[in-house]
Amino acid sequence: MFIIGMTGGIGSGKSEALKIFKSLSIKVIDLDNISKEITETSHQAIQEIKLVFGDAIFDKDNQLDRKKLKEIIFSDLIERAPSGKPNYQWAQQYANARVASNQEDKK
Repeated sequence: MFIIGMTGGIGSGKSEALKIFKSLSIKVIDLDNISKEITETSHQAIQEIKLVFGDAIFDKDNQLDRKKLKEIIFSDLIERAPSGKPNYQWAQQYANARVASNQEDKK
C-alpha cells in the first residue's frame, strides 16, 4: 500500500486532486474533514482551541464558529502558527488510525 501526503496553500488544488483520487476509487483521508468531525463533537480538541482563542469563537450552542476562527488566523500572521496546533494534532491522530485500519473518510 502506498500512502501519499498532500500539502499546499489555499487555492492550490488539493481538493480537486482529492476529487480525482476518489473518482479513481483511491481511498482518501482528508485532514480538513477530520478537523471538522473533531470540532463538531465535544472532543478534547475543543478545550485546547478554547485555551488558545477563548470562548469568543464559539456560538451559543458551543459550536466552533469557523468563520470567526479564520478571520483571526488570517488577520494576524503571528497567531497563525499556534492556531492549528491543537486541532491538527488530534486530526493527525485520527488520520493515523484510519490509515492503520485501512479506512477512508466518512464524508
